[in-house]
Amino acid sequence: MRSLRRAAGPTAWLLSTAVATAVAWGAVTAAGARGEEPGAVLSEGQVAAALAAERDALAAAPTTSPTATPSAEATPEPTTGPTTDPAAPVVRTWSLEGGVVSASCTGDVVSLEYATPASGWRVDAKERGPGSRVLVELERDGVERYVQAVCVAGTPEYTLVNDDSGGEEHTGVDD
Repeated sequence: MRSLRRAAGPTAWLLSTAVATAVAWGAVTAAGARGEEPGAVLSEGQVAAALAAERDALAAAPTTSPTATPSAEATPEPTTGPTTDPAAPVVRTWSLEGGVVSASCTGDVVSLEYATPASGWRVDAKERGPGSRVLVELERDGVERYVQAVCVAGTPEYTLVNDDSGGEEHTGVDD
């Protein structure tokens, strides 16, 4: 009795695998059965006949074209050359000691894209935008750094200031 129980698990697995294989084989066979052997090589005559049949079928198909109706509206002139979206934002990302800060500018309006703290640091987005500036605080063990981003000629630039007033300051476009 015990040996029957041991054999039941592998037998059930073997049976279910066989059924799944048979179903998959049948599906593949049905998908490939389209009147010719899958992957069969056609002769030059068979290719020419198939192409002629396609060409004849296309020629015999009725073609309809819309009738033109006069319109009082002017047709817009097509534009030439590449077009750029003037409202497309310019995004810059800065890797700093306390984390990564990313901001975007659309014209002179800046917005925070994201701020991710480095290990052991905390991030607090003080001003996210959209507006005239973005301000992000990076803090660890009582040390605070502020990242301020503004738009200069449509491109984000940042200023990094320590918590002590008048402390170290670094300005840049991107790192």
